[in-house]
Amino acid sequence: MAVRYVINYTMARKESSQAAIKFLNKVIRDIELDARFRAASGPFWTGRLASSIQHRGPTVQGTKIVASVGSKLKYAASVEAGADAHPISARGDYNLKFFWHKKATWMSIPAVNHPGQRGKEFLRGPMKRAALKFGMHYITYSRNI
Repeated sequence: MAVRYVINYTMARKESSQAAIKFLNKVIRDIELDARFRAASGPFWTGRLASSIQHRGPTVQGTKIVASVGSKLKYAASVEAGADAHPISARGDYNLKFFWHKKATWMSIPAVNHPGQRGKEFLRGPMKRAALKFGMHYITYSRNI
């Protein structure tokens, strides 16, 4: 007696894609929650960065299933990777206005020399942790928009 199995390639691919999407969705949500938690911690936070962190995907793109977590805020990359010391100047006839925590006072001046800051790694840290947790490899890259 013989048993014959016929595998429908399209159905098998669909089933495996659905399983991969389900798994990646679990991973990406884990990264998003951890990233929001890390972005919302520290001495100077307003919650704006943490609330701006969102995930996209997972989506099927050819033979790949792609997902991402990030923020569209202009300063998110500086918080993630850090920033070197640099001057900041006001535009036009206006002054820079900010609260200086070190002096506990409001400032209104035409320019400052920002001392720079270390990166918080609110995205890379959660990605590394999720890779270990779910037994995955990860690749990081940055791009200037």
